[in-house]
Amino acid sequence: MTLPTWHEVKNIEELREFYLSKLDAIRAAAHECGYAIGAHGSFARDMDLIAVPWVEVVATPNQLAHAIAMAACGIARKGPYDWETKPHGRIATSIPICWGYDHTTPGLGHIDLSVIQ
Repeated sequence: MTLPTWHEVKNIEELREFYLSKLDAIRAAAHECGYAIGAHGSFARDMDLIAVPWVEVVATPNQLAHAIAMAACGIARKGPYDWETKPHGRIATSIPICWGYDHTTPGLGHIDLSVIQ
């Protein structure tokens, strides 16, 4: 069994490269959950993703968030994610996926996931 690893980045460029290296796997995981993923922003601080239902029956937002976390870093939190209601029927959560610049704080590198419902 392969244990998950927590990736460590040293600067913004490494963080951006890490995010971009995970995008295809994240999109594939979301596709299996019935969602399409759009990316926006600079990827300089966080990875802003928008999930849009693409088929008739889709996974729950929590199932989607867990699948994305596993695709990004092999780690998913136990239990549900904390969701915030946003304008236009959107909900959002934050998913930590790597160590930040200070090398001691997990979650400085994270996905901001918005789900259209």
